[in-house]
Amino acid sequence: MISSSLMTDTAKHSSFTGVDEYQEETFGTEQTLSNIRVRTTEELTNDSMGSVRKSLYTFYFDFDVSTPTKYTVDSFKEGDKIVYGTKELRIRTVMPAKSTAVQFVKFTAV
Repeated sequence: MISSSLMTDTAKHSSFTGVDEYQEETFGTEQTLSNIRVRTTEELTNDSMGSVRKSLYTFYFDFDVSTPTKYTVDSFKEGDKIVYGTKELRIRTVMPAKSTAVQFVKFTAV
């Protein structure tokens, strides 16, 4: 369990549902995630134009203190949309806590 005093952030989550007939991505109903923890780090990558800095966001959702309470480990999937502040992000990886009784899930978004 993560200390509840650290779980002070909020974000919005929408599940990726597919692509419509106009090739536009579609998403499910937006849900507010509250009492979560968000950490931001810089990621440096190289491409043909040189080095590029990207922010990498790591989110922690604790099943004891975070809401919505109906969320489970399977609620977060790669490609889902996360809105944090003014940033619209996509989930890149999902990592449940390693234990028999999963207490939190960690996911990264860019």
